[in-house]
Amino acid sequence: MKNLSGTGIILFLVSFLAAKLLLPYFFDLLTHDKALKKNWHGKLIPGTAGVVFPVIISLVSLPLAAAGPVKTEFLIYLYAIFATAMLGLLDDIIGDSGPKGLKGHLGYLWRNKRISTGLVKAVGSGIITLWVVLYIKSVNIIIDWLLLLLTINLINLLDLRPGRALKATIIIFLFALLLPLQDYRLLTITAGVIMAYIRFDLRGLVMLGDSGSNTLGMIAGLVLLQAGAVVKTVLVILLVLVHAVSEKYSFSKIIEGNTWLKKIDEWGR
Repeated sequence: MKNLSGTGIILFLVSFLAAKLLLPYFFDLLTHDKALKKNWHGKLIPGTAGVVFPVIISLVSLPLAAAGPVKTEFLIYLYAIFATAMLGLLDDIIGDSGPKGLKGHLGYLWRNKRISTGLVKAVGSGIITLWVVLYIKSVNIIIDWLLLLLTINLINLLDLRPGRALKATIIIFLFALLLPLQDYRLLTITAGVIMAYIRFDLRGLVMLGDSGSNTLGMIAGLVLLQAGAVVKTVLVILLVLVHAVSEKYSFSKIIEGNTWLKKIDEWGR
Protein backbone atom coordinates (compact mmCIF):
# COMPACT_ATOMS: atom_id res chain seq x y z
CA MET A 1 0.00 0.00 0.00
CA LYS A 2 2.97 2.32 0.57
CA ASN A 3 3.47 2.52 -3.21
CA LEU A 4 -0.04 3.88 -3.74
CA SER A 5 0.76 7.30 -5.16
CA GLY A 6 -1.21 10.51 -5.46
CA THR A 7 -1.87 9.55 -9.09
CA GLY A 8 -3.78 6.48 -7.93
CA ILE A 9 -5.94 8.56 -5.61
CA ILE A 10 -6.62 11.10 -8.38
CA LEU A 11 -7.61 8.29 -10.77
CA PHE A 12 -9.97 6.91 -8.13
CA LEU A 13 -11.66 10.28 -7.71
CA VAL A 14 -11.86 10.94 -11.45
CA SER A 15 -13.38 7.52 -12.16
CA PHE A 16 -15.83 7.91 -9.28
CA LEU A 17 -16.99 11.32 -10.51
CA ALA A 18 -17.17 10.16 -14.13
CA ALA A 19 -19.26 7.14 -13.14
CA LYS A 20 -21.44 9.26 -10.86
CA LEU A 21 -22.20 11.53 -13.81
CA LEU A 22 -22.62 8.89 -16.54
CA LEU A 23 -24.31 5.95 -14.82
CA PRO A 24 -27.88 7.40 -14.84
CA TYR A 25 -27.63 7.94 -18.61
CA PHE A 26 -26.33 4.40 -19.19
CA PHE A 27 -29.07 2.91 -17.02
CA ASP A 28 -31.68 4.89 -18.92
CA LEU A 29 -30.43 3.29 -22.15
CA LEU A 30 -30.73 -0.14 -20.55
CA THR A 31 -34.43 0.21 -19.73
CA HIS A 32 -35.27 -1.15 -23.20
CA ASP A 33 -37.41 -4.32 -23.01
CA LYS A 34 -34.65 -6.52 -24.43
CA ALA A 35 -32.22 -5.34 -21.77
CA LEU A 36 -34.55 -6.00 -18.83
CA LYS A 37 -34.34 -9.14 -16.72
CA LYS A 38 -36.06 -10.43 -13.61
CA ASN A 39 -33.99 -10.17 -10.47
CA TRP A 40 -34.18 -12.71 -7.62
CA HIS A 41 -37.38 -10.99 -6.41
CA GLY A 42 -38.97 -11.28 -9.85
CA LYS A 43 -38.76 -7.55 -10.60
CA LEU A 44 -37.78 -6.43 -14.12
CA ILE A 45 -34.62 -4.29 -14.02
CA PRO A 46 -31.68 -3.57 -16.38
CA GLY A 47 -29.93 -6.94 -16.46
CA THR A 48 -26.73 -6.05 -18.30
CA ALA A 49 -25.71 -2.95 -16.37
CA GLY A 50 -22.19 -4.31 -15.93
CA VAL A 51 -21.32 -3.21 -19.48
CA VAL A 52 -20.73 0.26 -18.03
CA PHE A 53 -17.52 -0.93 -16.36
CA PRO A 54 -15.30 -1.48 -19.43
CA VAL A 55 -16.72 1.67 -21.06
CA ILE A 56 -16.08 4.01 -18.13
CA ILE A 57 -12.74 2.40 -17.25
CA SER A 58 -11.54 2.89 -20.82
CA LEU A 59 -12.86 6.45 -20.89
CA VAL A 60 -11.02 7.38 -17.70
CA SER A 61 -7.87 5.69 -19.04
CA LEU A 62 -7.80 7.86 -22.18
CA PRO A 63 -5.98 10.78 -20.50
CA LEU A 64 -3.24 8.36 -19.45
CA ALA A 65 -2.56 7.56 -23.09
CA ALA A 66 -2.84 11.22 -24.13
CA ALA A 67 -0.55 12.51 -21.36
CA GLY A 68 2.35 10.23 -22.14
CA PRO A 69 3.54 6.70 -22.86
CA VAL A 70 1.38 3.97 -21.40
CA LYS A 71 2.78 0.51 -20.91
CA THR A 72 1.58 -1.84 -23.61
CA GLU A 73 0.73 -4.25 -20.81
CA PHE A 74 -1.94 -1.85 -19.51
CA LEU A 75 -3.50 -1.57 -22.97
CA ILE A 76 -3.52 -5.36 -23.32
CA TYR A 77 -5.37 -5.52 -20.02
CA LEU A 78 -8.01 -3.10 -21.34
CA TYR A 79 -8.46 -5.21 -24.49
CA ALA A 80 -8.85 -8.34 -22.34
CA ILE A 81 -11.42 -6.59 -20.12
CA PHE A 82 -13.49 -5.54 -23.13
CA ALA A 83 -13.28 -9.00 -24.74
CA THR A 84 -14.38 -10.68 -21.50
CA ALA A 85 -17.25 -8.22 -21.11
CA MET A 86 -18.45 -8.96 -24.65
CA LEU A 87 -18.45 -12.70 -23.97
CA GLY A 88 -20.55 -12.08 -20.88
CA LEU A 89 -22.88 -9.79 -22.81
CA LEU A 90 -23.40 -12.55 -25.39
CA ASP A 91 -24.53 -14.87 -22.60
CA ASP A 92 -26.70 -12.12 -21.08
CA ILE A 93 -28.52 -11.39 -24.33
CA ILE A 94 -29.01 -14.78 -25.99
CA GLY A 95 -28.09 -17.23 -23.23
CA ASP A 96 -30.64 -19.40 -21.48
CA SER A 97 -31.09 -20.61 -17.92
CA GLY A 98 -30.38 -24.23 -18.83
CA PRO A 99 -26.96 -25.81 -18.20
CA LYS A 100 -24.79 -24.52 -15.37
CA GLY A 101 -21.07 -24.98 -14.81
CA LEU A 102 -18.52 -26.42 -17.21
CA LYS A 103 -19.76 -29.95 -16.59
CA GLY A 104 -23.32 -28.88 -17.37
CA HIS A 105 -22.34 -27.15 -20.60
CA LEU A 106 -20.26 -30.11 -21.78
CA GLY A 107 -23.15 -32.44 -20.96
CA TYR A 108 -25.50 -30.18 -22.93
CA LEU A 109 -23.13 -30.34 -25.91
CA TRP A 110 -22.92 -34.14 -25.68
CA ARG A 111 -26.69 -34.69 -25.35
CA ASN A 112 -28.01 -32.05 -27.75
CA LYS A 113 -25.08 -31.64 -30.17
CA ARG A 114 -25.44 -27.88 -29.65
CA ILE A 115 -23.05 -25.33 -28.18
CA SER A 116 -24.43 -23.26 -25.31
CA THR A 117 -23.48 -19.60 -24.88
CA GLY A 118 -22.06 -20.58 -21.50
CA LEU A 119 -19.60 -22.93 -23.18
CA VAL A 120 -18.63 -20.21 -25.68
CA LYS A 121 -18.02 -17.89 -22.72
CA ALA A 122 -15.95 -20.48 -20.86
CA VAL A 123 -13.78 -21.38 -23.86
CA GLY A 124 -13.49 -17.73 -24.88
CA SER A 125 -12.42 -16.73 -21.37
CA GLY A 126 -9.83 -19.50 -21.40
CA ILE A 127 -8.39 -18.22 -24.68
CA ILE A 128 -8.36 -14.56 -23.59
CA THR A 129 -6.66 -15.31 -20.27
CA LEU A 130 -4.08 -17.56 -21.95
CA TRP A 131 -3.42 -14.83 -24.50
CA VAL A 132 -2.79 -12.35 -21.67
CA VAL A 133 -0.32 -14.51 -19.75
CA LEU A 134 1.53 -15.43 -22.94
CA TYR A 135 1.76 -11.79 -24.00
CA ILE A 136 3.17 -10.60 -20.67
CA LYS A 137 5.68 -13.46 -20.82
CA SER A 138 4.54 -15.01 -17.57
CA VAL A 139 7.18 -17.08 -15.78
CA ASN A 140 4.60 -19.58 -14.56
CA ILE A 141 2.01 -19.73 -17.33
CA ILE A 142 -0.21 -22.39 -15.76
CA ILE A 143 -0.50 -20.69 -12.35
CA ASP A 144 -1.16 -17.25 -13.84
CA TRP A 145 -3.65 -18.65 -16.35
CA LEU A 146 -5.57 -20.52 -13.65
CA LEU A 147 -5.50 -17.47 -11.36
CA LEU A 148 -7.15 -15.33 -14.04
CA LEU A 149 -9.64 -17.93 -15.18
CA LEU A 150 -10.73 -19.04 -11.70
CA THR A 151 -11.07 -15.45 -10.43
CA ILE A 152 -13.36 -14.62 -13.36
CA ASN A 153 -15.53 -17.63 -12.60
CA LEU A 154 -15.54 -16.98 -8.84
CA ILE A 155 -17.02 -13.48 -9.22
CA ASN A 156 -19.49 -14.88 -11.75
CA LEU A 157 -20.58 -17.61 -9.31
CA LEU A 158 -21.10 -15.06 -6.54
CA ASP A 159 -23.31 -12.77 -8.61
CA LEU A 160 -26.59 -14.18 -7.29
CA ARG A 161 -27.63 -11.45 -4.85
CA PRO A 162 -27.43 -7.64 -4.94
CA GLY A 163 -23.93 -6.36 -4.24
CA ARG A 164 -22.35 -9.76 -3.58
CA ALA A 165 -20.01 -9.81 -6.60
CA LEU A 166 -19.05 -6.18 -5.99
CA LYS A 167 -18.23 -6.84 -2.33
CA ALA A 168 -16.11 -9.84 -3.28
CA THR A 169 -14.19 -7.67 -5.74
CA ILE A 170 -13.66 -5.00 -3.08
CA ILE A 171 -12.31 -7.63 -0.67
CA ILE A 172 -9.87 -8.83 -3.33
CA PHE A 173 -8.79 -5.22 -3.93
CA LEU A 174 -8.22 -4.66 -0.20
CA PHE A 175 -6.12 -7.81 -0.07
CA ALA A 176 -4.17 -6.63 -3.13
CA LEU A 177 -3.39 -3.33 -1.38
CA LEU A 178 -1.42 -5.35 1.18
CA LEU A 179 0.84 -6.59 -1.62
CA PRO A 180 3.78 -4.67 -3.13
CA LEU A 181 1.95 -3.83 -6.38
CA GLN A 182 3.86 -2.06 -9.13
CA ASP A 183 0.80 -0.55 -10.82
CA TYR A 184 -2.31 0.62 -9.00
CA ARG A 185 -4.05 2.25 -11.96
CA LEU A 186 -6.43 -0.56 -12.88
CA LEU A 187 -7.34 -1.13 -9.23
CA THR A 188 -7.99 2.52 -8.39
CA ILE A 189 -9.92 3.29 -11.59
CA THR A 190 -12.16 0.26 -11.14
CA ALA A 191 -12.64 0.97 -7.43
CA GLY A 192 -13.91 4.45 -8.29
CA VAL A 193 -16.52 3.05 -10.67
CA ILE A 194 -17.56 0.42 -8.11
CA MET A 195 -18.10 3.05 -5.41
CA ALA A 196 -20.41 5.02 -7.72
CA TYR A 197 -22.20 1.92 -9.01
CA ILE A 198 -22.69 -0.18 -5.89
CA ARG A 199 -25.66 1.73 -4.42
CA PHE A 200 -27.73 0.97 -7.53
CA ASP A 201 -26.86 -2.72 -7.27
CA LEU A 202 -27.48 -2.95 -3.51
CA ARG A 203 -30.93 -1.42 -3.93
CA GLY A 204 -31.81 -3.97 -6.59
CA LEU A 205 -32.23 -1.30 -9.26
CA VAL A 206 -29.79 -2.91 -11.72
CA MET A 207 -27.95 -6.20 -12.22
CA LEU A 208 -24.35 -6.67 -13.27
CA GLY A 209 -25.13 -9.60 -15.54
CA ASP A 210 -22.34 -11.82 -16.83
CA SER A 211 -20.97 -8.83 -18.73
CA GLY A 212 -20.30 -7.11 -15.39
CA SER A 213 -19.31 -10.04 -13.19
CA ASN A 214 -16.92 -11.39 -15.83
CA THR A 215 -15.38 -7.93 -16.18
CA LEU A 216 -14.87 -7.55 -12.44
CA GLY A 217 -13.45 -11.07 -12.24
CA MET A 218 -10.98 -10.35 -15.03
CA ILE A 219 -9.90 -7.08 -13.40
CA ALA A 220 -9.49 -8.72 -9.98
CA GLY A 221 -7.41 -11.47 -11.58
CA LEU A 222 -5.23 -8.97 -13.46
CA VAL A 223 -4.57 -7.08 -10.24
CA LEU A 224 -3.61 -10.31 -8.45
CA LEU A 225 -1.19 -11.20 -11.25
CA GLN A 226 1.20 -8.69 -9.68
CA ALA A 227 1.51 -10.85 -6.54
CA GLY A 228 4.56 -12.99 -5.89
CA ALA A 229 4.81 -16.57 -7.11
CA VAL A 230 4.12 -18.11 -3.69
CA VAL A 231 1.07 -15.93 -3.06
CA LYS A 232 -0.34 -16.70 -6.52
CA THR A 233 0.16 -20.43 -6.02
CA VAL A 234 -1.65 -20.33 -2.67
CA LEU A 235 -4.48 -18.30 -4.23
CA VAL A 236 -4.88 -20.81 -7.06
CA ILE A 237 -5.07 -23.69 -4.56
CA LEU A 238 -7.74 -21.81 -2.58
CA LEU A 239 -9.69 -21.00 -5.73
CA VAL A 240 -9.61 -24.64 -6.84
CA LEU A 241 -10.95 -25.70 -3.43
CA VAL A 242 -13.69 -23.04 -3.53
CA HIS A 243 -14.75 -24.18 -7.01
CA ALA A 244 -14.76 -27.81 -5.87
CA VAL A 245 -17.08 -26.84 -3.00
CA SER A 246 -19.32 -24.91 -5.40
CA GLU A 247 -19.89 -28.07 -7.42
CA LYS A 248 -21.62 -29.69 -4.44
CA TYR A 249 -22.94 -26.86 -2.29
CA SER A 250 -24.78 -23.58 -2.88
CA PHE A 251 -22.80 -20.46 -2.01
CA SER A 252 -26.05 -18.77 -0.99
CA LYS A 253 -26.81 -21.53 1.54
CA ILE A 254 -23.26 -21.42 2.91
CA ILE A 255 -23.49 -17.64 3.35
CA GLU A 256 -26.94 -17.90 4.95
CA GLY A 257 -25.58 -20.43 7.43
CA ASN A 258 -22.67 -18.27 8.59
CA THR A 259 -23.40 -15.26 10.80
CA TRP A 260 -20.50 -13.09 9.65
CA LEU A 261 -20.82 -13.93 5.98
CA LYS A 262 -24.53 -13.23 6.16
CA LYS A 263 -23.92 -9.81 7.75
CA ILE A 264 -21.40 -8.88 5.06
CA ASP A 265 -23.71 -10.17 2.35
CA GLU A 266 -26.73 -8.20 3.60
CA TRP A 267 -24.84 -4.98 4.40
CA GLY A 268 -26.12 -2.03 2.43
CA ARG A 269 -29.22 -3.65 0.99
